[in-house]
Amino acid sequence: MRYILCFLLLNIVTFSLCDTDEQKMIHFAESLKNEGDLYRAITEYKRANSYFPESSNKSANFLRIAECYEEGEHFQEAMNFYKITLKLMPDNWEAKYKIAYLHFKMYEYDLSEEFISNQITINTTQKDSLLLLSSLNSVYQMKFEEAEITLNKVKENPKAHRYLKILNENTPLKKKNRNLAALIGTLFPGGGYFYVGRPQTGFAALLVNSMMIYGAVESFDNNHNEAGYTFSVFAFSFHSGSIFGSMQSADKYNKTQYNNLLNSFN
Repeated sequence: MRYILCFLLLNIVTFSLCDTDEQKMIHFAESLKNEGDLYRAITEYKRANSYFPESSNKSANFLRIAECYEEGEHFQEAMNFYKITLKLMPDNWEAKYKIAYLHFKMYEYDLSEEFISNQITINTTQKDSLLLLSSLNSVYQMKFEEAEITLNKVKENPKAHRYLKILNENTPLKKKNRNLAALIGTLFPGGGYFYVGRPQTGFAALLVNSMMIYGAVESFDNNHNEAGYTFSVFAFSFHSGSIFGSMQSADKYNKTQYNNLLNSFN
């Protein structure tokens, strides 16, 4: 009987010491995480899981590892550990949301949307957050009507209300047609720049083209054919460049409009 009691006492002491050691590791990892020493924190969390594979803290450690990777902007690694966490804790809300969110952050809008659609049956508050993220997936793909439909499902949510207001005020986007810019620029030197809202560049293009054309005409009138041909080549080259430049300006204008819309959501 005495040997049995000694054995039980030894086991209790051993387990207590192990628990103390594990808690020390986790507390050390947490302090490193709070101090921003993310990669040492990751190492300590992994060490704790390696030394104590049967611990009830294992899932939480995986979640903290994922958070460290996310904070360090290693999104794919963070995604992997959020998925591990979700396998161990199928009802963990943070892991669910962050998987969808990280797909979004990595421009994988379709994958984010697919994951959201598989999780959308959860409770109301969390469902609202996923639908808001779903609407952003649509906005970033320029599917503004789909975004509006999604937002109307949770329009009582203050953030959804703000998103709807942004869409109503900024869509459809006021875009410039690059082909029309090229046509106007072809018919009227510098005209493409005026069309896309760059009057100073348009005036400069008009002035330079006019001077070159004038130089070519004057040279031919005075029988300076070689100079006339030179001016003509330069005039044609510059005019062609301004046409191409006006098309690029139209693209830049459209991209700016789109980025301004996205910044409004941010």
